[in-house]
Amino acid sequence: MSKRRLRRATIRLVCLVLFMAAAALPCLDVPRELHRLESIEMLLELNSELFWRQRPDLHAEFEGTQVCTDREGFRLDCRRQRSQAPDRNGQLRIVTLGASPTFGYGVEADQAYPSMARELLRESHQGLDVVNAGQIGYSSFQGIRLFEKYCATWSPALVTVSYMVNDIDRFRFFFSNGLDDKRALEVIPANVGASNALARFGPTGFLLNYRRRLLVKLGGQIDYRKRYELGTVRVPPRDYRANLERFVQAAEQRGVDLVFIKMPLRLPKPLPAANPATQSTLDSALEMIEKGDPQGALEMIERALDLDPHASRSYYLQGRALEALGRSDDASASYRLAVEHVIYDCARNSRQYNAIMQSLAEENGIALVDAAS
Repeated sequence: MSKRRLRRATIRLVCLVLFMAAAALPCLDVPRELHRLESIEMLLELNSELFWRQRPDLHAEFEGTQVCTDREGFRLDCRRQRSQAPDRNGQLRIVTLGASPTFGYGVEADQAYPSMARELLRESHQGLDVVNAGQIGYSSFQGIRLFEKYCATWSPALVTVSYMVNDIDRFRFFFSNGLDDKRALEVIPANVGASNALARFGPTGFLLNYRRRLLVKLGGQIDYRKRYELGTVRVPPRDYRANLERFVQAAEQRGVDLVFIKMPLRLPKPLPAANPATQSTLDSALEMIEKGDPQGALEMIERALDLDPHASRSYYLQGRALEALGRSDDASASYRLAVEHVIYDCARNSRQYNAIMQSLAEENGIALVDAAS
């Protein structure tokens, strides 16, 4: 067989293998959270300045809704023709900045609050335009950079700012490496165009998902201990305040009015405040683990759980103690509980971050909408 024929045969074989792999993709049984992440990533592309952006000129189905975006990746009503997309020139304009609640996660574009505000306000303000600048998964760190990048293009009269939920989140969609947003942005690859091209191209996009699913499948389960240990608040309180202050300064410089919106983090039932004694008890348990007394640590952790059954750190240290005792299956279950209980840590953080927003609003005379209460 000639080299050329061998090369062609090899290429055909590789193509066949890739096709079979892509065809098998839906057959892999993977965790529900991985399915959810894959569906979200279909709307996003990597960005070296902002971690990610919503894809431009998108028309896709997502969470049972239709999602369309303009050439910059901002959400539009899919029922409008592209030629009828809002004219961004010469209009009285409001820009709504925020994350998934602003974007309208799980609802049609006309049910998201930017569109509802547009319809209500147009009754008394003809020609008013409301730009839905919500980006899925955005923190205040990303939001202020987005505002500074597009403010001149938008020329808004008023901007609403509603960031908090992702600031207190521990797990980014991309580059979840244990660093907060400010430090993580310094280490991401500058050239992400090739990755975006591969993800957008159907066959390679399928194969990238397949590879990830296969790694999860072969690994047996997600490493919840590592996931928990890499879980860092994306924007620490001091940085959150600094980002909001940047919004205030940028708006003043451009003659733009601001409205802050305190967002809720909703749980099925009210969450009591953290018990101060819990952390000191867990500190003692950690010290016992490190000194080689995991059994004693388990007893301390049980006391901590009696004080506060919601603290994720209790389950994490329980996993550490069980692992030290050689009970790997029980340890894995505890690590998973630790990750699942992070939502309660976030809920408690939300009160602190909303208090920061309210304080800044009062100090600077900024209108505040309290959607949290």
